[in-house]
Parts: sequence; C-alpha cells; structure tokens
Amino acid sequence: MIKVSNFDAADCFDHQETIAAYLTEALETGDSGYICHALNTVARAKRMTAEKEALGENSKPLFDTIRR
Repeated sequence: MIKVSNFDAADCFDHQETIAAYLTEALETGDSGYICHALNTVARAKRMTAEKEALGENSKPLFDTIRR
C-alpha cells in the first residue's frame, strides 16, 4: 500500500518573494474568503499562531487584525 501524507502549502513558503506573489494573487481575486485562506496559509508558514486563529476558515477578521 502506498503511504500518502497531507500536503500543506505553508511548507512551500520559505522566501519572502514567494509569499508576496501568493498574497498578491489572492488579493487580485477580490474574494475575501480566498484572501483569508491565503493569509492563514502565510501565518502557518511563519508559525504565527495567534494570526492563524484570527484568520481561520470561518472568521471575518477586521482590517486591523490583518494589518497587524
């Protein structure tokens, strides 16, 4: 049997340029759910636990939360 592990995009963000490109693309969609998902992914990549919780799938963060 083949063993498969879960893929986490956060593991791929090891350069600032990659993160910037990902967030730029997310912002260009104008989809707030996708933007929150992208910010959550970056927070996980940077091991930012408080931000990860604030930007969870079902959250509706305030701009101040995102700005921080």
